[in-house]
Amino acid sequence: MKRIRVKTSREYEVLVGSGAVEMLEAELRRLTSAARILTVTDDNVAPLHSERFLALLPEDAEKHLFVIPNGEEHKSIDTVISILTYMKEHAFDRSDLIIALGGGVTGDMTALAASLYMRGIDFINVPTTLLSQVDSSVGGKTGVDFLGSKNIIGTFYQPRLVICDTNYLNTLPRDVFADGCAEVIKYAFINDESLLTIIEDGIEANIDEVVYRCVSNKNDIVSRDEFDRGERALLNFGHTVGHAVESLSGYTVSHGKAVAIGMAVITRACELGGICEPGVYGRLTSVLTANHLPVEAAEDADELTAAIKNDKKKSGDGITVVVPTALSSTKTQKMSFIELHKLIKGALT
Repeated sequence: MKRIRVKTSREYEVLVGSGAVEMLEAELRRLTSAARILTVTDDNVAPLHSERFLALLPEDAEKHLFVIPNGEEHKSIDTVISILTYMKEHAFDRSDLIIALGGGVTGDMTALAASLYMRGIDFINVPTTLLSQVDSSVGGKTGVDFLGSKNIIGTFYQPRLVICDTNYLNTLPRDVFADGCAEVIKYAFINDESLLTIIEDGIEANIDEVVYRCVSNKNDIVSRDEFDRGERALLNFGHTVGHAVESLSGYTVSHGKAVAIGMAVITRACELGGICEPGVYGRLTSVLTANHLPVEAAEDADELTAAIKNDKKKSGDGITVVVPTALSSTKTQKMSFIELHKLIKGALT
């Protein structure tokens, strides 16, 4: 097992490795004296892991379990309010603790509830999907979808601890594992060509090292730009088009698959537009398809641009887009919606 110290306004550790969750009780006794612990999970994860997880909590703690419905369609303020209602009805206070056990949707909503309840209650994230382990569990972003816009309501709220136990990934359906592969591939094409070499050797075969490298990469960026005012925007590679694909599908296209499509579309557009060196699109699509991810958008440029206009990162009549310039090299570029439409249209025709 390895430890990574995330150096944000609240420093905390991320534990990575097979069996890492077995350290939970020892870590809780080191970090908190909470008398009551609420574990939030979803109705997919609960039957698989909640009984064993609750047994790992300190015996002298009052243990609560709250199960929410799974799926992006339930990533809403109403679900967050249901968590807050449970906490209020059971008289939780600021000395208590809330833990998220699940994927990115569970983690984002539990963290948002933690940030809001009594203006902040301690929060620990135990991600159980590849996507949440390598990306959403680290960095302090919380959020819910609202009126068709992805994560448009949210806060920055850092956890006290993150535990990425790669054993949880053994119970993932192949489709859900593939979603996480998209975020892994994202890191390789942002700025880490050596990670790309590991990926091409096999993500599953090198899973502990893959998760560790992705978390380390995210820590490097987040520690320099915690509140997403500059460099952290690079982590949105593929997400501008990807979020549009998600919302236009009514969230029937999962986040990972949408990001894969977004990376492919923007990379092809940049190669055709002379922004990116030739060959990157081919390398990207090769590794995406090898990991069972799509590379083509069903929507046209008009539909995608209209949806992007609802993106929370828009500014005036444009948006900042992450564009590839070479293999494992990206930059941010402000574009008007007219410019972005033209770029995307070139990639889709």
